[in-house]
Amino acid sequence: KACDTSRADPVVEPMPVADATINAWKAEGLAGGTLTGNQSVNYAGATMGPKKIVGDLNVSGGGTLRVSGTLWVTGNVTISGGAHVRSNDPAKSFAIVTDGRVTLSGGASIDGASNSHILLVSTNNHASAAISISGGANDTAVYAANGGVTVTGGASIKAAAAQRLYISGGANVVYDPEMASLNLTAGTGGASAGTNIKSWRESQ
Repeated sequence: KACDTSRADPVVEPMPVADATINAWKAEGLAGGTLTGNQSVNYAGATMGPKKIVGDLNVSGGGTLRVSGTLWVTGNVTISGGAHVRSNDPAKSFAIVTDGRVTLSGGASIDGASNSHILLVSTNNHASAAISISGGANDTAVYAANGGVTVTGGASIKAAAAQRLYISGGANVVYDPEMASLNLTAGTGGASAGTNIKSWRESQ
């Protein structure tokens, strides 16, 4: 049908996370120590964070990565083969920040609860695949300030902010109001020293 061109262009919304915040998360990961070389989590599972990983992070083989603090990955993050990633604390949320690309596939999922989520952040500038999600990912919130996010193959995510967003193949972005007060905590201490993303909200 004919388009109504009488309405003004929508106001550009600011990105919900400042570069300074991402740099602070990286500093939190670095403060927890550095792991040099690619890190793999398989069926045995692992608990990790806060840490800086100089290399790739791979979670596969049905294994579960329990995140106990901010993770800064200089390479790529790949979660596949029925793997799970979740917070190690039911009352805290954490960020995984990568300078590379994020790929979720093969039934991999990010598991969350009311006060416990994982935010996947890529600073990569790939136009369509800074973050790629397919194959049933669920409680996932993603952020690619410089690149694109592709959601396909029946995947369902809860929140996304990116330069470009591509949705196809039965995928869904089903906004969860809990994401409006996503509180990201550093480290494993008792007090929250993290960041409250106040501007993450559903957009028309």
